[in-house]
Amino acid sequence: MNNETLTLAGGITEWGFLAVAAGAYLTLSTALMAACFRWLRRLVDNVMQRSEERLDRLLETAGRQSDLLSEVAEALRPLSLSQARTVGSAVLRAEALSTGQAVAQWAPTGHDDAALLNRRARTAAERCLSSVRALMNHFHYRGRRLSAYTDDGWADVVAEAAAREARAPAGTATGGIGRAFDGLIADFYRRLDA
Repeated sequence: MNNETLTLAGGITEWGFLAVAAGAYLTLSTALMAACFRWLRRLVDNVMQRSEERLDRLLETAGRQSDLLSEVAEALRPLSLSQARTVGSAVLRAEALSTGQAVAQWAPTGHDDAALLNRRARTAAERCLSSVRALMNHFHYRGRRLSAYTDDGWADVVAEAAAREARAPAGTATGGIGRAFDGLIADFYRRLDA
């Protein structure tokens, strides 16, 4: 009986040690699994956060590019006849004002050198025509730039009007530059309609 008791006690001890070892193993493996899952979750969260930031930057860049492309498409879209007339007359009226101001600045006060007046008038007219063409190059009508509806002879008209305006007595504006540009606007309209 004593032998049986010892055998029974030895079996209980072995089973007890086995139970304690199994409990410790399960506890340690659960803790290790939890730590691994936390590490993996943190790793995935960081990757997703970086991807989200990159995606936000990409969407912002795509939005800016879309805005730029819509501006380019708008600029390339041909104008209607009324829009072309409005743009052309606005550019020509602005240049008429600019040319008139230029003539007022260099009009002679005390001398009458006709050659100098003609050179200055010609320079102002050529500057005016190149400015008009540069501004109109941004717009299209019937597959052509609006500057294609201008004429080289316009510089002569502006130069003559500027020279007449400069030769006018001080303080008496003749309005010749304005009338010349009104004629240029009418010629521009005729060229658009042709």
